[in-house]
Amino acid sequence: MAPVDIAEILELIQQEVEILSRKRKMFIRLEIEKDLGKLKANWEGVHLMIYNLVLNAIRFTNDFGSIIIGARKAAFHQEKIDGKDSIVIYVQDNGIGIPEYQLKKRLPQVL
Repeated sequence: MAPVDIAEILELIQQEVEILSRKRKMFIRLEIEKDLGKLKANWEGVHLMIYNLVLNAIRFTNDFGSIIIGARKAAFHQEKIDGKDSIVIYVQDNGIGIPEYQLKKRLPQVL
């Protein structure tokens, strides 16, 4: 665990997937809030997690689609962790989504 600049990771991932997205005429945009600070995390683990999410977004988005990779400070109370501010990292796409029947298999049942 060490201080990690999330903006640096997201920018690197955008560069790494550029060839894949260019072949499919996709648009990948970064939305990174300024002055996020650094997280204490495993750089390789964070990179791999977000990279895999972006690859899935590319895989399940049609040609000419768009993908947003972003990070922002927590804006809502439920985004805080143990009452402390957090950073929200997101990958948004306009792909086909997960079919409802598969969502039920993946999500834990809430009583």
